[in-house]
Amino acid sequence: YAIPSESYMTVSVFNIQGQRVNILVDELQEAGYRSIDWDGKSQSGNILPSGMYFIMIKQGVNTEVKKVMMIK
Repeated sequence: YAIPSESYMTVSVFNIQGQRVNILVDELQEAGYRSIDWDGKSQSGNILPSGMYFIMIKQGVNTEVKKVMMIK
């Protein structure tokens, strides 16, 4: 993802029921490009099943949601 200017970023993973299962990023970040590798685990370290998940990227008041398919 791209960050045009320094801002507080939150990147979260949600299951198909809309429950947040993991928070991948929750910090102030400088401008630039970033990438994230998600290991398919929940916040508590449990391995999640294959299926559809949603990634929510929040930057200030801007929010973007993407669908992802996790296949083991």
